[in-house]
Amino acid sequence: MVIALDMDERFQHMVIIKVHSSLNGAIILYDCREFPTYNISPIYHNGLFYCLSMKGKLRVIEATREKINLKEIEGPQAPYNKHFNNFLLECDGNLLAVLESSFGKGVKVFKLDESTMTWMKVESLKNHMLFVGKACFSTVANIPGMENKIYFPRFYRQSVVFYSLDTNNYHTFKNDVVNFRHVKEHLNGCWIQPRWH
Repeated sequence: MVIALDMDERFQHMVIIKVHSSLNGAIILYDCREFPTYNISPIYHNGLFYCLSMKGKLRVIEATREKINLKEIEGPQAPYNKHFNNFLLECDGNLLAVLESSFGKGVKVFKLDESTMTWMKVESLKNHMLFVGKACFSTVANIPGMENKIYFPRFYRQSVVFYSLDTNNYHTFKNDVVNFRHVKEHLNGCWIQPRWH
């Protein structure tokens, strides 16, 4: 089975296209003014699809051969205001939400407790690092000093920008603290995790 998420021409409905191996398909429309596809990073985690709205609501989509179930739960608290970037990704078997405020004011990370479908704040990623953008992933830091950080597709001068959960600030490996007025963002960039086997 293949699932595709898209928007209708008025950007008011999420279009879910479900295609079976027999090429029988279904098109389902859901009201999605809060879930525009340009601002979500959907993820498939433990048999369910998840996407986070701009207001922090989590949409959970369960797609089976027979039907599609959809439910929404309240998301984590936005960092500072309602204008923020959000990213969903899996880290160490857990679903994480990374919420970023506008203009470099801060980042918060939350973990979904799947038994209660509630969010818990994450203070440390321990030895993991997160790469967020159009495509997101996490990995264990094999190089000392790269752990407990969130990497963005942004550059300050010639260096990649990251957010450290140790200092609660944006940095590069060349500069202590990033001046956000001079940051360049690659809007269509994505991270690719190499597999060398």
